[in-house]
Order: sequence, then C-alpha cells, then structure tokens
Amino acid sequence: MGRSNPALNYLKQYGYSVVRLPRADLPPGSLLERDGGDLVDLGGLESVFQAGDTAAPKVHPNERVVDMSGHIKTTLSLGLGLSLLGQFLKALGGTTVGLEGEFKQAKTLTFEFDDPYSDSIAPADLEKFLARADVDPRSVNAHRLLDEDKVYVVTRTLKAKQFLLEGKNERQAGVKVNVPAISGIVGADVKIGTSRESSSKLSFEGKELLVFGIQAVRLFYEGNRFVAYRHLPPGSATKRGARAATEKPQLTKAGKEADYLSAQGAFVNIAK
Repeated sequence: MGRSNPALNYLKQYGYSVVRLPRADLPPGSLLERDGGDLVDLGGLESVFQAGDTAAPKVHPNERVVDMSGHIKTTLSLGLGLSLLGQFLKALGGTTVGLEGEFKQAKTLTFEFDDPYSDSIAPADLEKFLARADVDPRSVNAHRLLDEDKVYVVTRTLKAKQFLLEGKNERQAGVKVNVPAISGIVGADVKIGTSRESSSKLSFEGKELLVFGIQAVRLFYEGNRFVAYRHLPPGSATKRGARAATEKPQLTKAGKEADYLSAQGAFVNIAK
C-alpha cells in the first residue's frame, strides 16, 4: 500500500500516529522500541528507569478532545474499510466473519470517531524525570537500545469507545444495512445502532476506551546521560507531524535533531 493511502495517514493532520490494532493498555509513559517498521513494548518508565529526586510524570487522564469531536473522519475503499473495521471490532471484542455481505452494495466506507478522549503526560515533566533518573543496571537491553537511539516514549494517546460508519454507493448515497443482522454477526460485546443524522450511518460502541492514535518522542542518550530536547512550538497538532520546509529544526543540546514519532505514511504496529 502506498504512502497516499488514507488508511495509513488519516490521523496525520492531528499530529497522531495510527495504532494498527487499537488497545486499552497503552498509557502515556509507555516505552517502545523501534524495530524496523514496528514498535515493540518495553514496559513503563519505571520498569527501565530508577527515579532520582524527581517523580515520573503525572498522567492527565480522560481529557476531552473537544476540537476533534466529529471531525476525525476518513473514507476508504470497501476492501480497506472492511479491513480497518475488522481491526476495531477485534479490539472491541467482536468479529467480522460474514460481515462483507451486509455491505455488498457499498463502494466506500466512511469512519468518524465520536467524542474522543486523550491521556497525556507533559513532555517538560518527562524531561525533568529523565534528567534525574538512572537506567536500571539490570536492563541490559534497554541500555543498548538507548545508546542506539531506538527508544520512544508515548506522551499522548487518542482514544474512543465509539465510532460511526457509513457505507456509500457509486452515487455517494448512503447504503442502508440490516442492523439486527450486523449485530448478530458482530456479537453482544459491541453495541450497534443508527445515528440520529442518517439511517445509513451506524454507531459501534464497545465497553472500554481504546487507544487508536499516539504521539511519542524519541530519546537521545550519550552513554548513560539523557540529552535534553526542545519541543516543537505550541499550536496546532499538525506541527508534530512532518516539519514544513520553512520550519527550523528543533535541536537537542548536543545538536541532534529532535525526532517526533508521527504518521508518515505507515501504521504504528505495536507488537507485544
């Protein structure tokens, strides 16, 4: 799939990377190792770092992302849309076996995330913690990964337990589907209904908030010493994505360019 595929970058404009399989257990402060195109769990901050006189950054949970509500939207071809739907339903505890037939009249599927939330840690607090913390001497692998600049820390997550889905035909008209039949296929763990806006727009709701987007920063170490970094200027989240040609690089104190994980045309595939 090419870089222009909207399934790979629909969160890019908001400064988030897409998590291929949404999950509940991905809090800010999670350490991730880059392994080729994948990010692999390393654990939490305190599983690798021994705190000094500064505590680990406080997580600010369940912040309403008011400016995004109803605006996170992407339209995909039927095949790609069913694939993305399958990832979400799997995470919600449902199934898609036999679901293709219920959307056979559709050419595209449009996803819309309703009422998203965010958990976050302040990057400034993260920096203070790391500046005073020591790498656990027992974490031999972590020492190596930090030395190779392969470790990322999740600083913000984007999560929801509900999303809207609408199938459209070649004329871009909404395709009505059999809601009871879809409910029977998906299973009881996922609540399915229709939107007040349109009878062709379905709502899927699970029992818990699932992380489907993240922001993360890359750590730079020289030996066992954390090298502080500057942050991108505050403002719109798009500035955490690809840097504009006119935007000056943000440098660490050692002169290295700060590397922010963002959706650059690839899923963030987080493997356990």
